[in-house]
Amino acid sequence: MDRGAGRRAIVHGHCHQEAVIGLDADRKLLERIGLDFEVLDSGCCGLAGSFGFEASKYDISVAIGERRLLPAVREAPADSLILADGFSCRTQIEQLTDRRAMHVAEAIELAIKRVAPRLPPRSTLASARRGDLLRRPLQSERGLDMR
Repeated sequence: MDRGAGRRAIVHGHCHQEAVIGLDADRKLLERIGLDFEVLDSGCCGLAGSFGFEASKYDISVAIGERRLLPAVREAPADSLILADGFSCRTQIEQLTDRRAMHVAEAIELAIKRVAPRLPPRSTLASARRGDLLRRPLQSERGLDMR
């Protein structure tokens, strides 16, 4: 099932996620939904929780975001998804660009919705499975008919 066909995304990894567990699981999920994506080498978004909201640190916060992340978001095509799992990262992107970033889970939801209209109704699938089970003989691990 090609769920993400034609969809492109840029991915900003949350700095703590990258440092502790990495982005391999996210990459695998995005590949499974068929998304054409690029993981940015963007480092920290600069907001870092409340850090960027403090008046004395605001300019530093913006400068960190402007190093790589924010220019990449601005340069991304309008139809590209912007993915960022960190709440602070999504906030920084939304407040300093004209784009809204989404969580990887939201991208998965979009992929599911792209496929769902093509699937038969759930009740049809359930009754087909029940009927299929009634037609097949039950078998043990050795392959013996258990009826």
